Amino acid sequence: MALLTHLIEHVSMPEDGLSAKTGPLTNSLAEDHSFDSHASFLEALTRVETRVADAPEDTHLVVICTHGLEDTGTWLHMDDGLQDQRPENLPHNLIPEARGSVVLYLAVCWGGYPGVIRRFQHGQRPWPTVVGALAPLTATEGNELQDSVIDVLLAHGLDEARLSEVVSNFNARYQQEYGHPTARIACSDGHTVPRHGTAGIAWSLLRDEDDSPIDGPFKITHLLNERATVVCDSMTAAMPCGKLRLAKGAALAVDDQFRFKAKRSPCGRFLQVVGDVQLA
Repeated sequence: MALLTHLIEHVSMPEDGLSAKTGPLTNSLAEDHSFDSHASFLEALTRVETRVADAPEDTHLVVICTHGLEDTGTWLHMDDGLQDQRPENLPHNLIPEARGSVVLYLAVCWGGYPGVIRRFQHGQRPWPTVVGALAPLTATEGNELQDSVIDVLLAHGLDEARLSEVVSNFNARYQQEYGHPTARIACSDGHTVPRHGTAGIAWSLLRDEDDSPIDGPFKITHLLNERATVVCDSMTAAMPCGKLRLAKGAALAVDDQFRFKAKRSPCGRFLQVVGDVQLA
């Protein structure tokens, strides 16, 4: 069983030094597609999907390399005029026929957020295994993670336990630099490491003494009558459970601990979560 790599890369990547075409990737490269529009991106995905379906006994690594929109993980830059063009929102149920030993590596800033993962993990299972960033990684850092994934696939095929270990080790290495996990793996059954929540959650009146946002860590201490009591250091706040939503199939629990990046709301009365909630 061979490892076949399928690269789909924005035309600007080689020019600005952000190409995902590393030595290990080139050695297993089966096809190399470039795109400069939303239509050409989807066409490349279709060609890759056909190639994967034609070789069901092999392990397939699909690498998508472009720019992501800050703290969303759903909007990717597609067009040639990156500075002026609004990123495109991906449709659901991408590469539905690419099933079996398929790993998708998103060489995209914030590509490990739920929004983009769910575009590929949709419909009939097994889903492709997805690995992506939870931060604006440098090209060197992103390629380091990508090449570690390739090492596992070459030596062991699609081994999600080993791939999860690669992601955990990568997160541990860069924890101090970024202050939070920098990558995620979403396995073929939807299980993610680290676990994730949902963007766009408002936490009323959670501020520190100098009136600046709080990063946490936060902890759920009580769940009663659909309200969660959340503690951060010496502060406690009760709020409807619906304002903290986990990934599909997950549930809140007492002792859940998490962090998030927050920005002040326009009215200044609450903090608005930006991007992904990181749960331990």
